[in-house]
Amino acid sequence: MNEYNAELLRAQARQRRIYLGIFASVISVFVFLFIIFVLMRVVSVEVLPDDASQTAVIDMEKGVGFTVGRKVYAFSSSILLNVSATGFAERSLEISPDHSGHIQVELKELPGKLRAVSNAGHDEVRWMIDGRLMAVSGELTIDLEPGTYSLAVDSPYHEPKMVEVVLARGEEKRISAELTPVTGHMDINSVPEGMPVMIGGEMKGVTPLSGDYAGGRYNVEIVTPDYETVTDQIEITNRSSEATRNYRLQLKKAYVDFDLKPTGGDLLVNGRQVDPASPVTINAAVSNTIRYTKAGYYPESRSITLTAGETTSVAFTLRAEMGRVEINSSPVADVLINGKPAGKTPLGVSLQAVRHRVTLSRKGYRSVTKTLRPSSKKTTTVSVKLQDEQSARLAEARKSYKNNIGMEFKLFTPSQFRMGAARHEKGQRANEFVRDVELQKPFYAGLKEVTVGQYSRFRKPSGSSHTGDYPVTSISWLDAAAFCNWLSTREKLKPFYVIRSGQLSGVNETSEGYRLLTEAEWEWLARKAGRKQQTIFTWGNEFVVPPASGNIADEAARNTVKIFVANYNDGYEKIAPVGSFAPDSAGLYDLTGNVSEWVHDYYSLVPPAKQTRETDPLGDDKGTNHVIKGSSWRSGTLTELRASFRDGAVNGREDTGFRVARYLYGGQ
Repeated sequence: MNEYNAELLRAQARQRRIYLGIFASVISVFVFLFIIFVLMRVVSVEVLPDDASQTAVIDMEKGVGFTVGRKVYAFSSSILLNVSATGFAERSLEISPDHSGHIQVELKELPGKLRAVSNAGHDEVRWMIDGRLMAVSGELTIDLEPGTYSLAVDSPYHEPKMVEVVLARGEEKRISAELTPVTGHMDINSVPEGMPVMIGGEMKGVTPLSGDYAGGRYNVEIVTPDYETVTDQIEITNRSSEATRNYRLQLKKAYVDFDLKPTGGDLLVNGRQVDPASPVTINAAVSNTIRYTKAGYYPESRSITLTAGETTSVAFTLRAEMGRVEINSSPVADVLINGKPAGKTPLGVSLQAVRHRVTLSRKGYRSVTKTLRPSSKKTTTVSVKLQDEQSARLAEARKSYKNNIGMEFKLFTPSQFRMGAARHEKGQRANEFVRDVELQKPFYAGLKEVTVGQYSRFRKPSGSSHTGDYPVTSISWLDAAAFCNWLSTREKLKPFYVIRSGQLSGVNETSEGYRLLTEAEWEWLARKAGRKQQTIFTWGNEFVVPPASGNIADEAARNTVKIFVANYNDGYEKIAPVGSFAPDSAGLYDLTGNVSEWVHDYYSLVPPAKQTRETDPLGDDKGTNHVIKGSSWRSGTLTELRASFRDGAVNGREDTGFRVARYLYGGQ
């Protein structure tokens, strides 16, 4: 093969390779495009509203793909689009992997921005849009939806102004409102007149002052040498263009300090009470009245006039006012004036005209205290009739009471009587000595005999077989006295009996504590208390026992006792509860029958001295036996039923109890 043919063959081979390369490239492009269109997602985006659609631009912010017009070609699984249009707010739109086809996106209009200022020159301008207050400030900056608005500008010192504002989408508009100042009027008056007036630091004249002023805030001052400075602020506004002031000027002050003798009185300046501990402020350039008073002294007054700012000292030394006092009493008494001895009545003294406490006292009498205030204009008289202490306490005393364990007591005011029985009295015994007795000391007596329940509060009775409301029996006289002391201690009274080592060593005669009735008291209660005249028996002088007189030896007890009262039946064979029968005329229970009673006195068989009268007798100081008074459920003879009947014993008995008494007041 020649060289020509060989070159031709080589050229043909090169051409075939070129054709093959072009064919392969076309095939590759078609394959690539096929793969792209198979894998690519196409999304059609519709932009609303129509105004936004006309200028909308769609950009891909994130993901693989491209946009053509309103179509998005996406290769990546998730893409983020940005949609914008002129006059509308941009919006981001995320397209998820499973989304294709058609999608709508709505853009919102951009607001307009309004910037408004005025020539008011202050921050009190009220900006209102369509009747709504938007701000109170020197200027207004606000975003508004596109549209037409009515803007009201209201400065307090200018005429209000209305402006119409038209805003387009995204438009920024600036408005400058020129306001017209308000013109107002001021009237300034003062008392007194003729006072210089400065307005805004400039002297404008003297009161009364009138003038027109532009709207604004004005500082007003009235400054004078003799009066306190007046400072005020007046506003002229579009709502209040007329301002009137009426000033009552106060005089400038002066100062006074005081030297007062004596101290502690009342200091009055122009009728007003003041504290003199520090300088007192008064009006300058006028007369001021100062008055100082104190009880017991003559008052003093001064008039002073000081210049503004002046300080002075004023001294007062008051003279004591004295008054005559005459003090009398019946009987003569010691006089204490304000706790200090002053002498005896009748007494005349000169005392200062202040409140004094005058006490009149005498031993054995109730003290009397009077409060008085003497006067120099007349004599003060005090006349007092003293009441003896015993009468006073008797008048104040409770007529009856119940103590803290339920025992009831009645107050008795005893009298003179004759105890015992004469030899000719039927049933009389030799030991019933006739004695003239005067009982002067009021005393309380128990209405009933002491019960087992009451005594058990003190200690358990060992000899009594009954309980509750039955009278306690079979106790010794000393046990009864110890019970009385226990009662006294409970009620914070001084015990009457002095008991040491289980023995009676004496009595406290001045004690008001509980005790046993004396023999004289018991017999007075049984024979005279509550009665028109003294009697033999508790029921009177009849020798026939009236029905229901008491629990004595009756028909029911005929098998228990040797002697009983025939044809009498009290309903009890033996002992009965206390108070089972009606009280006697003195209000006491069981003085006849039930149980006999221990009394205070030692038992004595020594006759009293003839033609003597005993006063509140307590009996002998020493002895062995004590007196037992009264009948019991065993008593069936007239001798035992008589109130003068007396017996004596050392130990307790099953038919003997006791009742309790106490003096209203101790002492002799």
